[in-house]
Amino acid sequence: MKINLKIKTFFLKQLTLTKGASGFTLIETMVAMSILLLALASPMNIAQNGLSSAMFAQNSVVAQYLAQSAVEFVKNVKDNNGILDNMYPVDGYYWLNGLQDCFEINGCEIDDTETTNLASKQIMKIVLNTDGVPVTKYLKYNKRTGLYSYTPDSEPANSMETTFKRIVRIDNESNNIESSKKDFAKVTVDVSWEEKGGGTVTVIAYLTNWRE
Repeated sequence: MKINLKIKTFFLKQLTLTKGASGFTLIETMVAMSILLLALASPMNIAQNGLSSAMFAQNSVVAQYLAQSAVEFVKNVKDNNGILDNMYPVDGYYWLNGLQDCFEINGCEIDDTETTNLASKQIMKIVLNTDGVPVTKYLKYNKRTGLYSYTPDSEPANSMETTFKRIVRIDNESNNIESSKKDFAKVTVDVSWEEKGGGTVTVIAYLTNWRE
């Protein structure tokens, strides 16, 4: 009986030790997992923030080029009017002729890739909807030409919708073709996008009618 009692006592002690060791190991595992998750979370956040920053930088560069491209278009129209005025002085070409839709407070949209000579396709006045909110369109990216335009490609598969919008405003003070004698104009181009939090790039240029 004494021998059996000793054997039972020995096994009970072993069982108690085993259970205690097992419980302690589980706690250690949970702590180790927590530390590991914390260690992994920081690099993942850094990578995510880095990706967002890279995307923002890319969109900012594209927006900058889109804004500058619209400014160059306005300059070309102004220079062309100067050439026409020199060729046909009797007609008296207004130096900002064709850009009147951009004088409006809501501005205009310019498709500088449009190859036709129709001003209605190149310069589009921004109108208001029934709620009085300006209606603007998204630019499309042409995968075949690498250009941004409002006009879809002849092959629909080549046109990709973007979140870029471009608004052009021209301040000629009087903003009136009949009475304007001002030889100074301020061109403001706002390009915005909605992807990854969005953003806006603004380019301002000043034009003068140096011929006068």
